[in-house]
Amino acid sequence: NKWDARTSSGVLALVAPVLALLMQSPVFGVDYATVYETSFSVDPNWVTDQPANYYWDSVNGVYHATTVNAQPGASPTRYAYTLVNYGGGSFRLEFDINPTSLEWSAGVALGLFDASLALSPSTGIPNPHNIFVHPGRSDGGLSMPLYVRGLNGVSHAEHIGWNLFSEGVWYHCVVQYDQASDAASLTMTERSTGNPVGSAQVTNIGGLPPDLDYLGFARDPAGECCPPVGGGCSGYDCGASATALVDNVRLLIPVCDDFED
Repeated sequence: NKWDARTSSGVLALVAPVLALLMQSPVFGVDYATVYETSFSVDPNWVTDQPANYYWDSVNGVYHATTVNAQPGASPTRYAYTLVNYGGGSFRLEFDINPTSLEWSAGVALGLFDASLALSPSTGIPNPHNIFVHPGRSDGGLSMPLYVRGLNGVSHAEHIGWNLFSEGVWYHCVVQYDQASDAASLTMTERSTGNPVGSAQVTNIGGLPPDLDYLGFARDPAGECCPPVGGGCSGYDCGASATALVDNVRLLIPVCDDFED
């Protein structure tokens, strides 16, 4: 069953099985309502501005996303999303992801966004809000950060550790936000085995706004870094790209207000 519960990891190996049961169980003492769900067995009709890079793979029943650092359009660009009714408060976002190719300085952003579809503040978008994972490659190697920008206007980023996953392998991810503790978490396991890969947590978010209704992919434009606007930036390869496949996306909200122990 694609939707079977999977174990997750904590920071310490000795407590990983306990954290797995507490954080990955679909019940966890809470009744959930499904806001959105797709296994990509049929076309999800996600909205995109780059259909050559973001599209439903009908043969394999997955969604394909390629982000290229250099791009011609104004912000926002490079997106693929479906509208959901988040409404604010605690939530649980589950998905399977296969980061097939991650070049240096490139990554793919998947999560919940406001209408700006922006990852960070920029000219014309001074205060975006979002929560997303960003598999990519940088100087330290492969990384899977959890990014959150909540109502306090602070951009948070925590990642599971360097080089804990591989390109071309399927993983199961769970992103949760708990309104009571104002904390978000990411847990990542191998899809085929359920073995833990890593976890990350972000705290002191200041709450999340109720309008994170854009579920899918977004990516900030190169802006002044890359042509045709700019001539490049240090530590940023304008020709780099990142590709990931996604399957079994499900967004749930607890029937009660907060997650319970």
